[in-house]
Amino acid sequence: MQAQPPAGRGTVAGFALAGWPGFSARCVRVLACWRAVWLIAPVRESFSERGGGWVVAQFALMSAVLAGGVMSRGALGGEWLLAPGAVLLVAGAVFGVAGARVLGKSRTPFPKPRRDARLVRHGIYARVRHPLYTSVMLLSLGWALCWQSAVALGLALAQIPFFIAKARREERWLRERFPEYADYARRVPAFLPRWRRGTENAD
Repeated sequence: MQAQPPAGRGTVAGFALAGWPGFSARCVRVLACWRAVWLIAPVRESFSERGGGWVVAQFALMSAVLAGGVMSRGALGGEWLLAPGAVLLVAGAVFGVAGARVLGKSRTPFPKPRRDARLVRHGIYARVRHPLYTSVMLLSLGWALCWQSAVALGLALAQIPFFIAKARREERWLRERFPEYADYARRVPAFLPRWRRGTENAD
């Protein structure tokens, strides 16, 4: 007569073997769900991939303009510079506020557009393509003139080729993301709006 295994161990083993197919099937479903989420979820881009170097350089230039105006004030001489400086400050503020209001939460310091970005072509963006860059350049020039600072003025002028280069890099990404951007760029100037004639030829 053969010895029978203990009832408790046989029962546990039977339940384990019986439940294994269901458990493995659930594991497969969970892994499939995780794989689908991983494929659908956007991959977070690094700081450099989003154009972080441009942001660092821009912050450094803007900080240098602010510091230069305070530290070397009065070098240019002549209080007559206050009036054009104030005009440039006001104009820069207008461009900045108008651009920020239109962009809203889509605004970003990085030249590469956000994944959820949309092409904005209304408001101030119907007149210029980069009003925020225009704002920074005008504010920097106005700041330098108000402080009558030659150092700040030189740094403010250095921002002009910098923002031209940054805008070109940004627009390469925009053309890749939005096919209609090429037509928009042909119609709308980059930094300063075109003057429109107030009269039209009558038929």
